[in-house]
Amino acid sequence: MLQMELRIMNATKLNLQLPHSLLFLRRFSKAAYSDAKTHTLSKYICESVAVSGEICHQFLPSEIAAGAVYLARISSSGQKWSETLAYYTKYSAVHACKVAVELYKYITAELTYKACKRKYAGTKLLEVSKINLKDPLND
Repeated sequence: MLQMELRIMNATKLNLQLPHSLLFLRRFSKAAYSDAKTHTLSKYICESVAVSGEICHQFLPSEIAAGAVYLARISSSGQKWSETLAYYTKYSAVHACKVAVELYKYITAELTYKACKRKYAGTKLLEVSKINLKDPLND
């Protein structure tokens, strides 16, 4: 029976996967009118924490994306959370900040994989891993 289910799924090209924060990030970046640098920084943050069991079990992928947008906005352009972002993400500024604080702690503790940091240090990805992230609690 299992083999037949697999054959049907393969034949219909059914793609089953868990949602990832990058899927939510696309929508949230559009809602935020993020420029290329801010969006790329948000992607870097999402990818950096993707390997953290602690972060991924503590927050939903949509929360991680919202926290990444929050952290990237304050770090790259000093922008705050907006009503538009609250509407599209369904998260308040307080909640997004709470997530951003945990993402900030993880990334600045140098627990992230060096490969991700190197990847986003290149000019093609706007060298965003070299940006000093701002502490969401002190902004």
